[in-house]
Amino acid sequence: MTAPTPIDEAERLKALEQLDVLDSAPEREFDALVATAALICGVPISLISLVDTHRQWFKANVGLPGVQETPRDIAFCAHAILDDGIFEVPDALADARFSDNPLVAGEPDIRFYAGATLCLSDGSRVGTLCVIDRVPRQLSGQQREALRLLSIAAVRALESRRMARAFVASELRFRTLTEASPLGVFATDAAGLCTYTNARWREIFGLTEAEALGAGWSRTLHPDDKSAVFSEWQRSANLKIDFDMEFRIRRDDGSIRHVRSVARPVRDPAGQVLDYVGNVDDITARLLERQALETAQQRVLLAKEAAGLGIWQRDLGGGPLHWDARMFELFGHTADSGGDPDEIWTGCVLAEDQRTLDQATQAAIVQGNGFQAEFRVVWPDGSIHHLRASAAVVRDSTGRALRLVGVNWDETPLRTLNARLAEQHELLRVTLHSIGDAVITTDSQGRITWLNPAAERMTGWLTAEALGCPVGQVFHIVNEETRRPTENPVATCLQQGKIVGLANHTVLISRNGDEFGIEDSAAPIRDATGQVLGVVLVFHDVTEQRRLSGEMSYRATHDPLTGLVNRGEFETRLRRTLDKAHEERSEHALLYIDLD
Repeated sequence: MTAPTPIDEAERLKALEQLDVLDSAPEREFDALVATAALICGVPISLISLVDTHRQWFKANVGLPGVQETPRDIAFCAHAILDDGIFEVPDALADARFSDNPLVAGEPDIRFYAGATLCLSDGSRVGTLCVIDRVPRQLSGQQREALRLLSIAAVRALESRRMARAFVASELRFRTLTEASPLGVFATDAAGLCTYTNARWREIFGLTEAEALGAGWSRTLHPDDKSAVFSEWQRSANLKIDFDMEFRIRRDDGSIRHVRSVARPVRDPAGQVLDYVGNVDDITARLLERQALETAQQRVLLAKEAAGLGIWQRDLGGGPLHWDARMFELFGHTADSGGDPDEIWTGCVLAEDQRTLDQATQAAIVQGNGFQAEFRVVWPDGSIHHLRASAAVVRDSTGRALRLVGVNWDETPLRTLNARLAEQHELLRVTLHSIGDAVITTDSQGRITWLNPAAERMTGWLTAEALGCPVGQVFHIVNEETRRPTENPVATCLQQGKIVGLANHTVLISRNGDEFGIEDSAAPIRDATGQVLGVVLVFHDVTEQRRLSGEMSYRATHDPLTGLVNRGEFETRLRRTLDKAHEERSEHALLYIDLD
């Protein structure tokens, strides 16, 4: 009889899969467990059986050489995993559940079976440690207890195996990631003796892997910094906190490098520090930049008047805030008023912006970088002004932050200008949407970027549909008489970089088949440096004009009252008139485009 499926079958199979043991090679600790079970119980066969979806697979096997698995539907172990404890069948022939089982009726002639469930830490029953005999029998109390204890050992071995494999995989990932890291990565034991370094760490310190291990790395510490480094490391270890310090190292080639080292303790579940893992960053170049910034401060002082900059300095040791005369002006005061900068600052800066500035300041001190921020101040007359601040942290040779030095400037005029530009941009947008001429813009590759409503109507394409399409796909033009494709003015404009007009007798064929006689011009769109960014194409419907000009031409050559007028001369005059009108219309539209 086939065993029922456990109610937690899905979770049970997932737990079995996570053991990562199915179809693995024999292992001595598992072989030893089944050998011990067979010896204690006095049976010829003992197995560690794991019940998979359609099979039971044997991790360890005594007494069934060459047999690795059997179908689940005939497995005794499939019955055993339905409950905890030991499932025992004294005589399989006398048991209705197994009397016709192929494993009883044929090889291996099972008569006796006892299986102790392998119950994992999460409660999942993944298999059994079982003993089998070819004659009926029953286990003694001592044998049952021994089998139970051996099953617990089997579970511990399975879970330890999983954790060991996970640890190896984790260690491999760690080493793979650290070897690719741009930072120097290291690990030490709880006493601070180095146990691992990556290639970047060894490059920074100029040591081989062997030289770095143990206390060997410490010989590179600069003599003037060594005591401070050891003292800070000991303090961090005693308090079980992160180590974070900047110091100098002197390599064997004599070169001096400034580094920042950060290390974090790794604790066990009880909170005991096992080791430290950290990284080292070579900040030599950053320190030189910092020094160059200090040198550049004098240049900033010379340029500040022309740029309208206010210069300030705050001593991080608790000293007062220092302002130059321009700083007072930026806050609506004068230097002669004798006001205290700290009081003016507190009274003028909006509270919510003050919190943002405080956070930026603290981040700059901790991270070693400068900061930039924008904030609002209220002048004594009640007006609100937008100021921008840029500052740098000045440090001593040990990396201790000494002061903040920065500049402020007024961005209120720029904001006003941006608002005006936004208004002009909106005016341009409304104008281009309302004019009768059709307007199409492209990028430098001739791909559509925008159509106004008139262009959408004449081409049959909406902007959302045409966006990114080649202009020739949307602006489909042919010669009115030959019906052959006409040269695309956008392509010509991009090639020549100048305004280009359409050939005479050009017809636009819309997406839905409508035809429009058109006249147009294409002009390049350039940035401030003259680089062509794209093209603006302006065109309008002249279908009716062509029809009228045709009628007038006909009358000019056939009407007796006008027959004296030469037809060619008439057409030339008419064409000049239409071209002039078209040119004026196009230049009007291009004027709005340039405003953008």
